[in-house]
Amino acid sequence: MYFFIQVNLFLREAGVGVETIECEYSPGQIELGTEPTEGIKAADDIIIIKQALRETASKFGFYATFMPKPLLKWLA
Repeated sequence: MYFFIQVNLFLREAGVGVETIECEYSPGQIELGTEPTEGIKAADDIIIIKQALRETASKFGFYATFMPKPLLKWLA
C-alpha cells in the first residue's frame, strides 16, 4: 500500500491528476486512472507516469514493466 502512496505523491508533485490506483487480477498488476487531459499534456503525463512507476518501483526493489500480460498463465 505504501508503494501506491509514493506513486500518487510523485505524480501529484509532477502535476499529473490521479483519479484512481487499483490492484488488478494478476500479481503486481495495477491500473492507474488519470484526470482527463488533452493534447501534448496527455502525452507528457504518460511519460511522467511511466517514469514515476519505474523510479518508485526501483526504490522498493521492484521492476516496473508495462506489458498487459507478461506470462500466459496469468489473467489479463
